[in-house]
Amino acid sequence: MSKSGRLVEFLTLGLVTVLTLAIALGLIRWFAPTLLGISSDLVMVRSGEEVAPFYEGVFRRVDRDTHEYLINDPLVGVRAPTLYPDLGNVGPNDLLGFRNLGVPNAADIVAIGDSQTYGNNAIFHENWPSLLREMLPPGIEVYSMATGGWGAVQYLYAFSKALQFQPRLVIVAFYTGNDPIETVNLALASDQRREYLAGASVSAADIPAMKFPPPDNEHWLVEFSDGAKSGFTPALRLLSNMRHPAVDLGYEIMLAVARDIAEASRSRGVSPVFTIIPTKEFVFLNKIRRDEIKTNQAYEDLIAAESSRIAWLENELRSLPGATYVEVTSALQEAALMPDPLYPGNIDGHPLGYGYAIIAKQIAKSIRATVPALPQGLAISKTASAMQFPVYIRNGQLWLIDGDAERLINKLSPPMVESMRLSGLIMMGRIPVAELEPLLILGTTVTP
Repeated sequence: MSKSGRLVEFLTLGLVTVLTLAIALGLIRWFAPTLLGISSDLVMVRSGEEVAPFYEGVFRRVDRDTHEYLINDPLVGVRAPTLYPDLGNVGPNDLLGFRNLGVPNAADIVAIGDSQTYGNNAIFHENWPSLLREMLPPGIEVYSMATGGWGAVQYLYAFSKALQFQPRLVIVAFYTGNDPIETVNLALASDQRREYLAGASVSAADIPAMKFPPPDNEHWLVEFSDGAKSGFTPALRLLSNMRHPAVDLGYEIMLAVARDIAEASRSRGVSPVFTIIPTKEFVFLNKIRRDEIKTNQAYEDLIAAESSRIAWLENELRSLPGATYVEVTSALQEAALMPDPLYPGNIDGHPLGYGYAIIAKQIAKSIRATVPALPQGLAISKTASAMQFPVYIRNGQLWLIDGDAERLINKLSPPMVESMRLSGLIMMGRIPVAELEPLLILGTTVTP
């Protein structure tokens, strides 16, 4: 072999050796970093180049700088900014961008929906998730995961995150006014949700274009016999209810999402609850008929289409194993017959506080018996680390107990409650066992 040939062979051997050593070190660094004296946790963090710093992800600069009600998001299309102020008809938003006073450690009930659940047009305490909390026993934590502009695909995503709160019930509220169109839009735009298209031939170009706000010539203003006034946009709402391949697909995806939520709920011991919030136009149907108000063709077409859609979806939701369906349309239509305003007098399709109260009342009646309230009186709080300590609970308030409570525990055999579920109660401080014992032993109702 020539001198140049031996040199090439030597260089090739050296290169192979270096590459083999580098690969071996890389594999050891990845799978057994401690052999190199490196913390495995540190390696995992440094190796994940796509992992954003935790606090930078939580306290996003874009959220603090924006004045917009909704901002773009790569996974759910749009989301509400975090820590948004309370502006009356919108806000406050918590650290996750949902309309709550804060993020709880655990929630007994999670409500998922769009702006009809977020509560546009009402102050925070008058949207239906807040009112629902007031209608249930003290200590029941209701957490809202609703965002304007969302549809069924986003509801499924929110549900997957809602499970982190270990809820007893998850309530999903569909809205016939725009959910079908918005559901199809995100399903077509998201590679993660292509399975819901089921080979459908619908494309983004096929989706009916929704002009919002609708042009003036589509506004229908009505004055009722009792003096109440309201505005409707039936042509706009018809787009999400008419017979059309994209709308048909939207309703089919809504049902498929409901099925998946119901199935996942059962496997996790969660009770799924579904409801359908109708359009403002459909709510006022009986009042318009009673007053014999002359309608237009768009309104009649909407009523026929939406009635058919609600009947079909309601029937399917009622048939889901283990699921509860709450019918709110009849109660809203009955309340609309009265002069008390359910909705604004303009074309806005979001209820006012009274309208949200009707929805909350119907849901509360259906679920009250299935939501166990926290025990009252003496209880044993159990932490995630299996530590146990006595607490005193009364009407949404919590006291820690000072002193030897073993005698009370042995005598009363108090129930066990997970500590994370106490985070929603008002902490009132501490109470000495000597003061508490007469209250419990004698059965008095005096609150310390």
